[in-house]
Amino acid sequence: MIDRAGFFGDSLTIGDSDAEGLSWPGRLCRGLVRHGKRSMTVYNLGVNGDTAPDIALRWRREAEARSRGGGLGALVFCFGVNDASVVVGKGPQVPLDRSCAAAEAMMREAKALAPVLWLGPFPVDERINPLVEDGVTWDMRNAAMIEFGRAYSAIARGLGIPFLDLVTPLAADDRYRAALAAGDGLHPAADGYARIAELVGGWSAWRSLVA
Repeated sequence: MIDRAGFFGDSLTIGDSDAEGLSWPGRLCRGLVRHGKRSMTVYNLGVNGDTAPDIALRWRREAEARSRGGGLGALVFCFGVNDASVVVGKGPQVPLDRSCAAAEAMMREAKALAPVLWLGPFPVDERINPLVEDGVTWDMRNAAMIEFGRAYSAIARGLGIPFLDLVTPLAADDRYRAALAAGDGLHPAADGYARIAELVGGWSAWRSLVA
């Protein structure tokens, strides 16, 4: 069983709009105990607004800083929503080919160092569109999240890395849609993060790491 895990992602990894402050990594790992003691150290390494190229620049340094010379544990990556989000008048923040190139190089390097899991992007409530932040107008569509997720999944298959599609089940999940409506449309309220943790927790690739 691994004794530490680093979760790399964006604000959806951090848990924006989660009043309980746990996000999905905290909920996923809080029940993991062995011999009556917590058996895993959890590092939430999400950064607001991060894309695949952003994470590729920082993940190894941050993972190694937390290894204490004892190995990196597990590396869990979840990104894509920011990459696929369209800046109105310009196109995706990170074009699909550039996002995939950064992701593939990152995952190839990570796999050589530690067990790796890769989660696809999450759906959004499209009623948030157009979203204006800091003078930039965004358009976020689930069709784009699906497109990026499929491309990531193909890369993961080629590298032999477990990949979990989340946009498909969550987009059709009434509970998650309600949590998005209760949040800000991009980030779900607390129950949405609980639902993500349930899906990841039931994933065979995750279960094999913590068994």
